[in-house]
Amino acid sequence: MTVNAELSVEGRNKDFGAVVQKKLQGMDGVTGINIDLEAQKVIVTFDEGKARLVDIKQAIMEEGYAVTEL
Repeated sequence: MTVNAELSVEGRNKDFGAVVQKKLQGMDGVTGINIDLEAQKVIVTFDEGKARLVDIKQAIMEEGYAVTEL
């Protein structure tokens, strides 16, 4: 089943969008990424059968950002 998760991401820098896009793009099951730089939000569309939200959040945190589900 495909779901959307809205995440607040803190600690962004000028490369925030590109870093998050690249990190999530390579994840199995992620089918869409919408990054709002102004609001510091990321909306991720993913297949729950192939990806887990906890792994998506962990991937972003590995890049040095704090992540909170909205």
